[in-house]
Amino acid sequence: MLLSKLKQDQVTTYLHDRHRKGFNVVQVMVIHDLDEKNAYGINALRNKDLSQPDTAVLFNQGTDTLNYWQGLDSLIVKADRDNMLVALVPVWGSVVKSGKVSIAQATQFAQFLAKRYHGAKNVVWLNGGDIPGSDSTAIWQAIGKTIKAENPTQLMSFHPRGRTQSSTWFQTASWLDFNCFQSGHRRYDQDRGPGSLQYGEDNYKYVLADYNKQPIKPTLDAEPSYEGIPEGLHDSLQPRWDAAAIRRYAYWSVFSGAAGFTYGPMR
Repeated sequence: MLLSKLKQDQVTTYLHDRHRKGFNVVQVMVIHDLDEKNAYGINALRNKDLSQPDTAVLFNQGTDTLNYWQGLDSLIVKADRDNMLVALVPVWGSVVKSGKVSIAQATQFAQFLAKRYHGAKNVVWLNGGDIPGSDSTAIWQAIGKTIKAENPTQLMSFHPRGRTQSSTWFQTASWLDFNCFQSGHRRYDQDRGPGSLQYGEDNYKYVLADYNKQPIKPTLDAEPSYEGIPEGLHDSLQPRWDAAAIRRYAYWSVFSGAAGFTYGPMR
């Protein structure tokens, strides 16, 4: 949520810090809420309509105050200077799940994004956003197909709900270049719900499952447990995931063949 949380100088500081620490991709939420604003209080959308990005140019260009989309433009350029990729999540799953986004609106928004970042060589796309692909499938398909048609060389995946994997729904989708799974934030004893794969902390099992599907596509853990948050995520009285646990998640997934690993600190 860089765009809504940080001003321009802070974005620069953050990206430099990530680069120095060896990160090569930063996930960036584009629209997390239809009332999205940047750190300067400037709206991303007109009338809370996903199909109406507010691209009005401000008059005080001599300052670091930019409209929402200029801020995203700047972030992508700055990341490129630090040799980093930007994984853009077009619209978060809860926004679509709310029923306030139609297929037509999602398609128009995807066209806007695809055209605006058509020439960005360091952009990767993460369709979806903490949601099962069975929820609002037609919208995720529309976003994926629209962006991929305009930008066939930019890689794309899908960010699924906790303890699920994109391959369940989109393994054969033409727009899905690599898979993502979300191993989530639960311990073994917390992952006993009905319908769960019950992998618990064994995130390498998602990797093995993905590589047993056809066509074979690279895969990675897009959201393992985050360092510093409660085990199980929601109960603040639970122990916190520590650095050793996060390293274990990284080793288990990458050594089993994952194409990368996602690190998330406590918010």
